[in-house]
Formats: sequence, structure tokens, C-alpha cells
Amino acid sequence: MEEVRLASNGRGYRASGSQIGVWSPAPTLLLLNVIGHGQGEFAATINQEFDRLAVGDTRVHVFIDLERMPSYDSPLRTRCTEHFGGRLDAFASFHIYVPSRIVAMGVAVANLALRGVITVHASRPPFTRALENQLALHGVTGFPSEVLESQGS
Repeated sequence: MEEVRLASNGRGYRASGSQIGVWSPAPTLLLLNVIGHGQGEFAATINQEFDRLAVGDTRVHVFIDLERMPSYDSPLRTRCTEHFGGRLDAFASFHIYVPSRIVAMGVAVANLALRGVITVHASRPPFTRALENQLALHGVTGFPSEVLESQGS
């Protein structure tokens, strides 16, 4: 995967015309987006970034924007679900914005396996409100919540 720099101190990784973006504007806040097809190899990035923040008893707030991910490789879902299943106590909150009905079905399957830890948002406003609330609670200023939707591939 090719690494790229993204706005607001984000990092991106590109593979086969798709991209995953990663931001951590606070020590317990992980933001991700996927643009294009969700590559199975993105699971390693997601799991590593989560583990980097979820050290010891630290609980992490995770926000994943999948608005521009129309499809995905099954290993992306299964590897993340398996990894997170062993770390449920490390989630403070887990929000996913997923308007695609096909991708939402995969998220629903993962959420069942993860005992309902994921809050699924079918529209952007409630997802953005939840993110902005966490940014405020973490004292993060100057970080635009719309960075997730503005990054192109």
C-alpha cells in the first residue's frame, strides 16, 4: 500500500484505487474513512491503529465513515470483527456512518458478533453530531469534523 498525507494530520493508505484515511485528534479518539472498494488489506491498518490507542485500560471512541465505500472484501469485515471481538472492553463508543444498504448489511452482521457495540448511522447529521460531541469532550479545537467526508482518493 502507498502511504499518503491527508489534511488535518491524517494519513492515508492507497491500494488498487481505494483509500483508507486515519486520524487521531485526541489520544482516545480514532477516526477512519474508506473511499472506494474496502480492500481486505485495510483490516490490518484498522486493527493496528485501534491497538495503538487501546493500551492497558484505555477505552477508545471509534468513528468510521463509509459513505464512499460501495463494496468491500469479506476479509475486511471478518478480520476486524474477529479482532474487535476480543477487545470489546476497549471501546468507549463505536460509530459507523454507512448509507449503502449492501455495506450496512455487513456492518449489521459484524454488530451482532460484537454484541451490539456499534452505533450505526444511516445519515450524516447524527454521525457528525456524535463526532463533534466527542471532539468537544476531548477538548479538541481546530479539527474539522467534515475532514472525513472531504478527503478524496
